[in-house]
Amino acid sequence: MPPRRKQKTPVKRVFQHLPEKTFWIDNDAYDRRVWEHLRAESPSLRELEDKGSNLLPHFASLLQDIFWSFI
Repeated sequence: MPPRRKQKTPVKRVFQHLPEKTFWIDNDAYDRRVWEHLRAESPSLRELEDKGSNLLPHFASLLQDIFWSFI
């Protein structure tokens, strides 16, 4: 019978805090203006952003990156 391996202790994962308004997708003033207009007109989008921010601190930036990847 082979010897048993030692159990490794799990590594604690820590989220790195990103600066506010950090994006991965390039955008310009037009993209930001369209996003702000949609956000101002849509209460459901603002609600989604607020609920997502409870789970993931930089959810608003992620949501904007997803939006800009489709433009």
